[in-house]
Amino acid sequence: RTTEVLDATWGEFDLEEGVWSIPARRMKGRERHNIPLSKQSIALIKQQQQLRVSEFVFPNRSNGKSLSQAGMSSVLKRMNKIKEWKDIHNQLITVHGFRGSFKTWTTEKTDTDWLTGEMALAHKIKDKSPATYQKGQLIDKRRRLMQKYSDYAYGTPLEKVVQLRG
Repeated sequence: RTTEVLDATWGEFDLEEGVWSIPARRMKGRERHNIPLSKQSIALIKQQQQLRVSEFVFPNRSNGKSLSQAGMSSVLKRMNKIKEWKDIHNQLITVHGFRGSFKTWTTEKTDTDWLTGEMALAHKIKDKSPATYQKGQLIDKRRRLMQKYSDYAYGTPLEKVVQLRG
């Protein structure tokens, strides 16, 4: 989600372990969310660290806080002026739409099980039976999924994965 990303601070990242831990107070579901990072994500964060000007990974240089909600939307608007980004339904791409694209790719183009995909998106499991028994975070499964997705996004060839085109 946009807010979780924009308000990310350097202290939330353990690059040795390859995990970004978002505190419960910043999560929609009010539960800490640990995100396994791909090799590409770790490299990108390390590059950003060298440009560090604030406690925030994505700082607003004018006020010392994090970028605003409009920050990511503004980038997409500027990109759409160059060439419109549209999905398969001919709708302009939105920031929230990236979550839907990830879920669609996960479901249709990988053998990832439903629960792992839901946990990657920090969705609450509404079915009480699985929610009662599933106490783990599926970190290893989610790490493999995030690496697969990064390879896909960066154009690294993968077996049996077809790129989605909008």
